[in-house]
Order: sequence, then structure tokens, then C-alpha cells
Amino acid sequence: MKQSNKFLYLFIISILISSSNSFGQNDHWEKNVTYNNIKFKKVRFLIENSDTLQISGILKNNTVIDGIPCKKNIVFNRNWQIRTFILADDYQMMGSLFPEGTRVSYGSKSIVILFGKDTEFQNYCCNGNFNRWYSTGIFTVLYPSGKLKAFYSCKNVTIDGIYCKSSPFSSVRLHENGKLKECNLAKKQIINGKSFKKNTELIFDEKGNIESAVTSFFWWFI
Repeated sequence: MKQSNKFLYLFIISILISSSNSFGQNDHWEKNVTYNNIKFKKVRFLIENSDTLQISGILKNNTVIDGIPCKKNIVFNRNWQIRTFILADDYQMMGSLFPEGTRVSYGSKSIVILFGKDTEFQNYCCNGNFNRWYSTGIFTVLYPSGKLKAFYSCKNVTIDGIYCKSSPFSSVRLHENGKLKECNLAKKQIINGKSFKKNTELIFDEKGNIESAVTSFFWWFI
């Protein structure tokens, strides 16, 4: 597995561990309370990372917050701005339709999405299996603009003429301009007169030029 995919895994895992910790610790919870006109089944106020206040809770009912239909678990920053939520209904934002049950987590440089099921999103089939309050599924990542950054494809897909493989161990990554950035070859392919083996991991620049090509050591998994 290439360094870029390793870093992507570590980035997502760190976010999900942080979120699951905030949801999973039951001490100091306040039950059946209302804060900021929001009714909570339970809620707690956390101090993290040098006194950064975070508010995490479980909504008592499906609730529209800042125009967003939310349900179940939710996380706010100290100013009551939503950082993580689960959609209670289909919702249009950032130019795309997000289906009910989608979990959305805002990071400083990326937005992490967990779809409740395999979902057609921005013309790609994104793998998804998020059905509990913590992550058990496969994530999709967006740029802050809302454009697709990285996803695990439900099926083999051709992007910019490149045969990209569907695998839970290898993501497809895109530049913000929509051009292919990285994928694992679904089959042997000749590109610009050069032959590349199946499972070769290719990285492209924003103009579509190959920057690197490495045959994965984990080919037997993917």
C-alpha cells in the first residue's frame, strides 16, 4: 500500500477514533436537557486539545439545526457550529444530494462522509456501509469545496481512460479539478505507449501526466 493511501487511512482513523471516543464515554453525561434550543437525550461538554471545547450529544428527536435535518449523534464546536452529524432526511448541500443516514464530519482540510449504503455520488459509485453511531463502513472524502477527493468505488470504473479497480484496500483519488489523481489498475493497460500490469498503483498530476507507478505489494488482497 502506498504512503499516500496509508496517510489517508491514518487521517480518517484519527477522526473516527476521536468521534467514537466523544460518543462512547458515558461519564459526565447530562440527560434529557435542552441547550441552545436543542433537545438532547443526553449531552456532554468536552475539553480537548489544549482547552478546545467540544459538545457531543444524542438528539432526543430528529431536529433541523442550521437548516440541516439531523438525527441521533451530533458534535458541535464551542460556538455551537455543527462539526459531525447524521442526516435525518435527504439533503442538498455543496451542490450535491446527500441521502438520509449519511454521516458528515468536517475537518480543517477535508470533509469525511460515511454513506449508509453504496451511493451514486458525483457520477461515481461510492462504497458505503455506515449503519451505527460509530464507523463500521467505508469512507468518502471531499474537498472543502464539496468536490470529491477520495472514495472506494463500488465497482471497477474508467476515469480519464484509466481502468481503476474497486477494492476496500485501495481508494480512488481525484484532483479538485476532477482529474484522476491516483488509483490501482483493474487490468493490464497500455498508457502513452507503455504497458502497466494489473494492480499497478498510478499517480497522476492535474494535467493527467503519470508521476509514479508502483506495483502494489498487497496485490493478493486487492
